[in-house]
Amino acid sequence: MKTAKKQPNSWLRLVKQLLIGGISGLVLGGVTGFLLAYFRYHESPSISSEDVLTVVSTLFRVTYAVLTVLAAVFLYLAARDMKVYSNCEDDEASDTLYRRLNRRFAYGMTASGSASILALVSLVTSFRIVPNAGDVDLQIMLVDFVGLILAGGLQAYSLHLYRKFRGISMSLFPTLKEIKANALQQDEAELQANYKISFDIVMGLSGIVLPTLYVILMVLSFFTGQVQIVGLCVAVVVHLYIFIMQIKMVNDFYK
Repeated sequence: MKTAKKQPNSWLRLVKQLLIGGISGLVLGGVTGFLLAYFRYHESPSISSEDVLTVVSTLFRVTYAVLTVLAAVFLYLAARDMKVYSNCEDDEASDTLYRRLNRRFAYGMTASGSASILALVSLVTSFRIVPNAGDVDLQIMLVDFVGLILAGGLQAYSLHLYRKFRGISMSLFPTLKEIKANALQQDEAELQANYKISFDIVMGLSGIVLPTLYVILMVLSFFTGQVQIVGLCVAVVVHLYIFIMQIKMVNDFYK
């Protein structure tokens, strides 16, 4: 007769979670108190939105510059390996190259896509509308514009190489239907890996990323003295979308 597996003590789990929460609160509270004391000492009761935007934009620019370089390196290595793969006749070596090519394509496309997003956000947040003698001038950061062009070009190049490697027909700006059709052409193991990571992404968003984002937005609101209404609305919309799609899954599966 099979015995039921002993479950962890619920009270111990509760105490562990309370300890983790207490330590996190202590660290966050200590940092918050230190910053508040620092800015009050310097006769500045709050951080301006402009200060926050400057810091965030600088971090974004450094990050997308690094990601653009990494994307270029990975795509160069992938293009070089493609030539070797097309002439490879040994099965074992071919399988090794196939796996390495997929990794490098994934790294390159992820890096270029992330760089494009960060460059676009930096470009949008850096533009200024300046009145000038009855006219209006629009000022943008040239570095963000160049960064967006470079990252976008690498993204298009990565998709071009991937289409050639996979032998698929897909436009440079694929629709959701084309992306789904391409995903379904993968073998069973790749599909299972995609299903698993999709599930992990949704669970991570719902259980970790979005709650953390709420806390960050509340801390920013506290320091700047302004409610981060746009960020909160975006986070809430994404959270509600996840829940609505879960209802759709239940209705489709349990007909």
